[in-house]
Amino acid sequence: MSIEPPKNSSGREGPAIRPPRPRRQLILGAGATASLILTLANRPAFAAKACNHSTWISWKGELTHPSMEPSHCIGDSPSTWAANAASLWAPNWGNPYTKTAKFTTTFPSVTKNGWSRKSGTDSLLSALQGNIVIQHGSGHNLQTLFPAQATAALLNINFYGDKYGTVANAQTAAALIALVASCLNTTDFNTGQNAINDHIVNTYGPLNQA
Repeated sequence: MSIEPPKNSSGREGPAIRPPRPRRQLILGAGATASLILTLANRPAFAAKACNHSTWISWKGELTHPSMEPSHCIGDSPSTWAANAASLWAPNWGNPYTKTAKFTTTFPSVTKNGWSRKSGTDSLLSALQGNIVIQHGSGHNLQTLFPAQATAALLNINFYGDKYGTVANAQTAAALIALVASCLNTTDFNTGQNAINDHIVNTYGPLNQA
C-alpha cells in the first residue's frame, strides 16, 4: 500500500513542510563560525615554536626542496647550547665555534671603553653557564644573563640563520657582535647597562628558550 502526499483543499499536492530548525541550533552554528573567524584573524604571524636540529640539518642537505624550509622559530637556551654536541656548534654551513673559544675575543667590545671581564673562565661555554661577569670600572657589574644570552644568540644565529627569530633581531653573527659593541660604546655604566638589558637580555632572552 502506497502513501500519497498530502493535498490542499483544491485537491492538488501541497509543498512538503519541514519542521523549523531549533533556535538553539541556529545560535550555536553562528557562534561556532564567528569563533573560527576570530581565531584565524587573531592568529599571530610569528608562532614561537622551537627550531628542530634534525629537521634543520635535513633541510640544509635538501636545498632543492624549498617547500621543506623551516619557518621562523625560537632557538636553544644557554643551558641547551652548553650541552649540545660540538657538531652543532660548528655546522658546515656556519662558523666553527668551539666551547673553549674566548668570550672576550668573540665579543671584543667587552674589553673596551673601561669594560672588562671581572670573573669567570674566558670561554663561550663559561658564558653560557653564567660564570662570566663583565664590569665597568670597579664594582659596576652587568648581570651574568648578558654573556649567556649573547652567546646563545650567537650560536642560534650561526646554526639557524635568518630563521632564528624575525627580521626584528640580528640574524648574522657580525650584526649581533656589532649590536653588542654599540651597546657598550660608552664610558657610562648606567647607559651601557640599560642598552645591554634592552637590546640583548630582554630581546634575545625570549628567543633563547628551547
